[in-house]
Amino acid sequence: MSDLRSTAIALAEAVIAAHPTRKKEGREVDPASLIWLRATLGKIVGVHGFDVMLARALTLAQRQDPSLANMRAEPGGGFTGLGPGLAQSDRSLVVLLSQLFELLIRLIGEDLTRRIVDDTSSDAARGRLSGETNES
Repeated sequence: MSDLRSTAIALAEAVIAAHPTRKKEGREVDPASLIWLRATLGKIVGVHGFDVMLARALTLAQRQDPSLANMRAEPGGGFTGLGPGLAQSDRSLVVLLSQLFELLIRLIGEDLTRRIVDDTSSDAARGRLSGETNES
C-alpha cells in the first residue's frame, strides 16, 4: 500500500495544521496528542477497530519512514517509543496519518472519509475534542 491517494495525504496535512495545540502554542504536534482523532473515528469503526487500524497504519508508515521504526501503537490511540525529534517531525506524522486515512478510505470510501476528517479537524481546531472549551 505504498501508493497513497493524494486525498489521504491532503487530509493528513489538514489534520496536523488544524490541531489545537499547534495553533495555540505555535509548536509541532506530538503523535501522542492525536488521541482526539480516536473520538470521532472510533464511533465509526469502534474503539478497538480504531486501535487496530492505527497499529496497521503505523506498520505501513514504518516502511516509508525509518524514524518511526521504534514507535509502537498503544490501545487508546497513544504511542510509545517516540524517538528524539519525532514530535517535531511533520513529515513523519503526515506519513502515519496518510496511511491511517488510506485504510479508512478503503473501508468507507473517499467522500465519507473526507467529511469525517474535515469535521473532526474543525472540531479539534475549536477545542471540542481535546477537552477544551471555546469560551471568550
